Amino acid sequence: MKYILLLFSLLTFYACSNLSPKEKDLGKIINTKIDISSFNSVQQENEKQLLKEVLKKKEYISLVFLKEDCNSCYFKFIEWIQKIDSVNIPENYTLVFIIQGTNYKRFISKIKDIDNGNTKNKYYTIMDPMGSYLKKNSDIPRWIIDASVLINSENKIKMVGAPFATPEMTELFHKICAQ
Repeated sequence: MKYILLLFSLLTFYACSNLSPKEKDLGKIINTKIDISSFNSVQQENEKQLLKEVLKKKEYISLVFLKEDCNSCYFKFIEWIQKIDSVNIPENYTLVFIIQGTNYKRFISKIKDIDNGNTKNKYYTIMDPMGSYLKKNSDIPRWIIDASVLINSENKIKMVGAPFATPEMTELFHKICAQ
């Protein structure tokens, strides 16, 4: 009987160790706190607000990391703005773009050049000139930061990836935000 139990334990260990590196990263990172404490304010179009006020109003926030002077980042910004409303976002949710760079107006100007001024950012933006977002969250795999994270009011990661990426992600997003 002991041998059967040992064999079962070894098979269970082997099955669990066959997870891909990304699946292991996700398992470790869900419910981990993300550090956004170095940011005091957010910008919404031309208006600045305190980040803590936004955090008080919204229970769930997607953090989308981008870089200034990064062509694919401009397209990612446009994609998020155009697609996030398609998932019927709840009242307790918002979106914050964290842009590693110094010039919000230049970033938005490049967005407007790409899409002929069609994209209106009704969400929030944080400029990160010192790269503190990556530095303070260096224990989180970079691919997760780049994929975007959904956090709750305690800054704990609840989901990785865009809520509009697949129907399954949309379903998971709504399930999390309904809790």
